[in-house]
Amino acid sequence: MDMGMLVVFVICLLVVPVYYKTKSFNSKNGILLFILGFSALFLRMLFFRKYPLLATLNKDTLFLSGIILFIPFVLFFAYSLSKNVNILRKRHSYLFKLLLSYILFGALQQLFFLTIFTDSVYYLSSNFNVTFLTSVIFFFTFHLNWDKELRKFLLCLIIFVILNTFIYLWMGNILPQMVAHGVVGSILYTAFSKEDQLKKRLS
Repeated sequence: MDMGMLVVFVICLLVVPVYYKTKSFNSKNGILLFILGFSALFLRMLFFRKYPLLATLNKDTLFLSGIILFIPFVLFFAYSLSKNVNILRKRHSYLFKLLLSYILFGALQQLFFLTIFTDSVYYLSSNFNVTFLTSVIFFFTFHLNWDKELRKFLLCLIIFVILNTFIYLWMGNILPQMVAHGVVGSILYTAFSKEDQLKKRLS
């Protein structure tokens, strides 16, 4: 067992309790969260030659990967319009602001969940099935603190996580997930949550 990747894995696990204690990214816990995240990233890059990224951009499966995510996205967007089209219209400026920040934030999350955590699990276990299951559980854990308004979408979240991880491990892509995460999250928080996510995390 490689100690370097084991340290990366442990740091990723430590992120979970810190994340749950973090009310704002400007707080002490918020700073600690970033320190842990960048420490995991630094170590992951340090071992890059020995343990290359499992996936980046696979041109042969990129189109299919995009379609796999696009279909559930269209269904979710259609559902959002059917339920809360007026809210989306009233909060369109908020949606735009959220998109600008959350696409970047969502992309960073995918890098953390997949290229750092998922890779570390694979290189420690050498088993795609174990890696897949562990990664899905890890990602899902970060969203268990959703508000009551959003908890009805936990099943949708599981489907999204399964597709994300499958595309990464078996289709060799990460770009579609990086884009989809931010877009879907922005629509979700705009249409179905009353909380201002920007103020919540930055105040």
